[in-house]
Amino acid sequence: GGFNGLAPSLGLVKYGSERTTDVEIGIKSYWEVAGMKIRANADLFHDALANSQRSTSVQTPLPGGGSVTQTIVANGDATVEGFEFDGMIIPFDGLELSATYSYDYANYDLFVIPTVGSLACLPYPATPRNKISLTGRYHLPLDPALGDISFVASASHQTHEQFATDNSPFGDRAG
Repeated sequence: GGFNGLAPSLGLVKYGSERTTDVEIGIKSYWEVAGMKIRANADLFHDALANSQRSTSVQTPLPGGGSVTQTIVANGDATVEGFEFDGMIIPFDGLELSATYSYDYANYDLFVIPTVGSLACLPYPATPRNKISLTGRYHLPLDPALGDISFVASASHQTHEQFATDNSPFGDRAG
């Protein structure tokens, strides 16, 4: 929790502590098939956030002209849930192939600013819906006294994410 020093109204001066309840279930597995080492991890999660803190611009009329005040508001409740996977295959000594994927669904259940009203329609910030990465690494077969020298190729992608404190198109980062 904390205090907004420049809050436009008394109702926005103090904000409470953010709380998260996390439920997660998953599996971690290691096995070998036809001489290939395989690792796979997967999980499902559900996070319930209470008093989720979000920095929000609130337009406040002042004598002599308008002003924008940056205010931290802690009355947003949100749900973030999804699925994560990561795996690796070592088809032969020296070569590692790995992949990761995550799906996140995040939204506000309740987000009210007393001087403005409900903003539950705003996207939950900094949470891309999909993220994926693929990596290949080859370790050169050298004398261990020389150290470990390897070559890596990696690619990743994520869908867009919202950073603005409103629906501004300038706060949307493309995937």
